[in-house]
Amino acid sequence: MTDEIRMVNLVRQFARYEKEITGAVLEIMRTGAFTLGKPVETFEKETEAFLGGACYTLGVANGTDAICIGLQAIGVKPGDEVITSPFTFFATVEAIIHAGATPVFVDIDEESFNIDPSKIEAAITPKTTAIVPVHLYGHPADMSPIMNIAQKHNLKVLEDTAQAFGAIYHSKRVSAIGDAGTVSFFPGKNLGGAGDGGLIVFKDAEAWQIARELRVHGEQRKYLHKRIGYTSRLDALQAAILSVKLKYYDSWNETRVARAEQYNAHFVSLPIKTPVTKEGCKHIYHQYTLRVPKRDQFIAHLAEQGIPCGIHYSKTMPEMEPLAYLGYAPEDFPIALQASREVVSLPICPEILPEEVD
Repeated sequence: MTDEIRMVNLVRQFARYEKEITGAVLEIMRTGAFTLGKPVETFEKETEAFLGGACYTLGVANGTDAICIGLQAIGVKPGDEVITSPFTFFATVEAIIHAGATPVFVDIDEESFNIDPSKIEAAITPKTTAIVPVHLYGHPADMSPIMNIAQKHNLKVLEDTAQAFGAIYHSKRVSAIGDAGTVSFFPGKNLGGAGDGGLIVFKDAEAWQIARELRVHGEQRKYLHKRIGYTSRLDALQAAILSVKLKYYDSWNETRVARAEQYNAHFVSLPIKTPVTKEGCKHIYHQYTLRVPKRDQFIAHLAEQGIPCGIHYSKTMPEMEPLAYLGYAPEDFPIALQASREVVSLPICPEILPEEVD
C-alpha cells in the first residue's frame, strides 16, 4: 500500500472528477477565449458567495502576485513597513518587497505556528502601514486581536490565505476578515488548479477596482493606462477547472479533518506534538504537521517504510540569504527557529485512504 501514498494525490483526484474537469476544459477550448472573460467572472462570483457574500474577489495569475497587488491596492507604498511572520513560505516576504515595502518580523505562537498578536504592537513604527498574518498549514491566525491592533494604529490587514482558503475563525471564513485576503491555487493547495492561479479578496470596492487595473497593466479601459501595473490574469482554463472543484471543496476539507483526527489517535501516546486546533477555529489541514524533537531519525524511519514526508519549513525568513539586508538574526525569533528544527508534515489529502493513514 505504501507505494501508492503521496503527499498530495492529484492523479486520484483527476480520475474521480475527470468527466467534469475535461468537459469544462473542452468548453473553453471550443470558445477560443483563454484570458479572463466569463469563466473568470463566474468563478469570482462563486468565491464571493463561498466567503459569505460581503466581499469582492479578483482572479490573478498566482498567489504571490495576489499579495503584491493586494498590498498596493490597500495603500501600501514604497518605503512603508509591513509586519508579518518569520515562519512562512518565502513568497509572503518576497511579495511585500516587490510592493516596495520592508518586511518586519514578529515571532509566532508555539501551538498554531501563526504570528503572535501579543508581540505585534512592539514592532509598530511610524512607517508601519500593514500587517500580513499568514494562516499557516490551514489553521487561522488569531484575527480578533490583530484587527483590534490594526484599528488602534490605523493599519491595514492583508491575510495570506494561500494555505487556508475556507478555514473558519469564529464563524467567519478567513480571507474575508481583514481589509484584503489572498489565495493561491497552486496545484498542491487544498483547492488547486492545473497550474498557477490566485485570488484577491477585498472588503472595499475601491481597492478592488485599483487591483483590477493593476492586474492588466494598470489599464482603466482598453489602451488607457491609469497606473503602472502587471500582467497577472487568471486564465479562463484555470477558472473553469476551479469552478468544478469548488463544488466539492468543503467536503474535501471535511475529509482532511477526518484523516487528521485519525493520525492524532495513533500518535496520542508518542513523544511528538500533533497539530492543535484553537477554540473557535476550523483547521483545514493543508498540511498535517507534527513537531518531532528527533526529526532526522523520524524522517529516516519513514523513508525505510517508503512513506513520504515534507518539512514546511526548514529555515526561518531571517536565515534566507536575500533577506540578510534586513539585519535580523534567527535567534531574534526563538519560537519560529525551534519550530523550523522540529516540524515534519505527513501525507494528507482527500484522496488518501484510511488504511493508508494507518
